[in-house]
Amino acid sequence: MKKILIIGGYGGFGKRLIKRLSESGDWHIIIAGRNKEKARKLSSKLKNCEPLECDRNSVNLDKIFQSVKPYIVIDAAGPFQNSHYNVVKSCIASDIHYIDLADSREFVLGIKEFDEAAQSAGVSIISGASSVPALSRAVVDKLVRGMDEVCMVNISISASNRASAGNSVAHAILNNIGKPLKIWRSKQWQSYTGWQMLRREKFQIGNQPIARRFTALVDVPDHEILPSSINGSPSTIFRAGPELSFQTLFLWLCSWPVKWRWIKSLSSLSKFLLPLQSLTSFLGSDTSFMKIEVKGYNDNQAMLKRWTLVARDDHGPDIPTFPAELIAEMLVNKSLKKGAYHASGLLKLEQFDLKFNGYSIETQIDEENYSTLYQRVMGDEYQKLSPAVQSLHRVFGNEGASGKASVKRGTSFLSKCVALVGGFPPAGNYNILMDFVEDDGVESWTRNFYNETGHHKFTSHLSQSGHYLIERFGPMRFYFDIYSRDGALIMDIKKWSIFNIPMPLFLGPKPVATESQITEGPEKGSFCFDVQILMPLIGEVVHYKGSLNRL
Repeated sequence: MKKILIIGGYGGFGKRLIKRLSESGDWHIIIAGRNKEKARKLSSKLKNCEPLECDRNSVNLDKIFQSVKPYIVIDAAGPFQNSHYNVVKSCIASDIHYIDLADSREFVLGIKEFDEAAQSAGVSIISGASSVPALSRAVVDKLVRGMDEVCMVNISISASNRASAGNSVAHAILNNIGKPLKIWRSKQWQSYTGWQMLRREKFQIGNQPIARRFTALVDVPDHEILPSSINGSPSTIFRAGPELSFQTLFLWLCSWPVKWRWIKSLSSLSKFLLPLQSLTSFLGSDTSFMKIEVKGYNDNQAMLKRWTLVARDDHGPDIPTFPAELIAEMLVNKSLKKGAYHASGLLKLEQFDLKFNGYSIETQIDEENYSTLYQRVMGDEYQKLSPAVQSLHRVFGNEGASGKASVKRGTSFLSKCVALVGGFPPAGNYNILMDFVEDDGVESWTRNFYNETGHHKFTSHLSQSGHYLIERFGPMRFYFDIYSRDGALIMDIKKWSIFNIPMPLFLGPKPVATESQITEGPEKGSFCFDVQILMPLIGEVVHYKGSLNRL
């Protein structure tokens, strides 16, 4: 029987892990934490357990570990955001294997600095044995099989309102809110804000009712691990949120003062988050969800693969603890290499499926082929477009393009006002970066114009209505017939509306847009665009043209 020491053993996650390990009968468990009385109460109810007073921030960790001499130490306490590596260093110094339940991007990725020391000590130091990145990577590895290129990975988690959570979870949430974080989008690193990018996520398994919950952007190790290790360098986004919408929206509102630097951080309020959450514990359900979508191509066919998990009966909080248990078993079986590394890629989804048995946990994998927006609208006409035009409009998940553009603006006062409201850049020559995001059949095009004088961007949203292509700018919608002429894409406006109220065509903008492929010169083969917007009685508002190449 191997001895295992679990720091934070009486906490929200540690307690669940210890109960399973105790029931297995394979471990002698040391329940460790700052409050020995809490550890004693839990150990008295379980077999093969003993309590130990042990603070992960203590300067006496070396002495404690050498006295107890566990085979493995599991840190289930945290918080890991802005944390130190005291426990890791003491484990290496005492020749003890180490596992943690960290989901902090910086902490998990930073574990590699101890690789040489861990190899010299002959121990395995493993970080991130939690829902992310251990379980999430196991799911992604399963879904990407059969894909030649992966474009995007979307991960979302929505916890039950009745799920137990500790102070470390509260600290992790508040530490992330409003802070800048780097996301791999359009084949480059871009800056976004924690707990923004709100999305109302749909979760469904089989014929069960659809659950709709708000989620928001949260930083996790997957944001850096997956783009660098999955074929195609996919854009990766992780969102999470509590079950109740008003809680997510409240935290979203709180993110703005931090983003605007009115306040430095919300982490000091973590001691108030749990009491406030307990006031609403009678609301909601005991059901948690997790969903991972992978978008990519196989033989030029766009494919969507989706894995959905639903956990009922308050079994959701058990899920982050399964990876630590599985990795501990692998350490006993001596099937893991020595050194310090993260848990992403260590486990297979089939290992989790076995652990889910006996719990109110159900999973499902769906797969479907996808036709891109312009393919659906144009039908057979799409194949008549030149290769460069087809390539640019092959938008699935997240794609990007870059190039050069020149902008001319109308000179009248009214044309300048219209251009300002539309967000069009001033006249000049620019570098241009295009960010294409497809979500549930709708494409969002963000055009970033930048030069030495500044940065300007504007976004439109494209969708289908019958045989029309709709482009939306705020409350205005423009309906186009699109067709091919000698390999070029031509757009003819047929109607428009404001707040879905039809407007007379003669009063609306007159966009003249052509997309083609450059056939000669140094940019031969590149995508070429020429867009002019005219207004009745005003004349030209803006005219921009240039070239793009896919990233």
